[in-house]
Amino acid sequence: MNRQWGNATLLTLMGLMLLGLMGMTALHRQLDEAVRLTGETRQHLLAWNQAASALTWAATLRWPPAQTAWQCRSFHPGGLRGCMKAAARPEVILLRGEGRRADGSPLFLYQLATPGLNGHPARLAGGWLDFCPEKPPHNCEGEAGP
Repeated sequence: MNRQWGNATLLTLMGLMLLGLMGMTALHRQLDEAVRLTGETRQHLLAWNQAASALTWAATLRWPPAQTAWQCRSFHPGGLRGCMKAAARPEVILLRGEGRRADGSPLFLYQLATPGLNGHPARLAGGWLDFCPEKPPHNCEGEAGP
């Protein structure tokens, strides 16, 4: 009687290969998720830095007297956009720097300032914010032309 002993070994080997394939698939999914998260974080940081640069640039500009609507200027080579408007508090102006997220939505950073000499704003210490300082917050909404 001739017995065949290779079937059990072959099935065991195929089972181990299947387990290895499942492990590799799970690792691939985990790495894909890490790459996606890293890309989203990178895009957010780019938008944040663009808004911070725009805010710093806006603080160096000479602005006309503040109004209740946003007055915006764009620096086309760098894609920066800075805005200014009168804040709800008297003798305070609100500067806004804009960045663009990967999906095209804006990211805003704000700076409280006072009207300075020759139309240049004088930034207030501790006035840099990543949220709208106005009450109600819809006072920070609105678009203005370039």
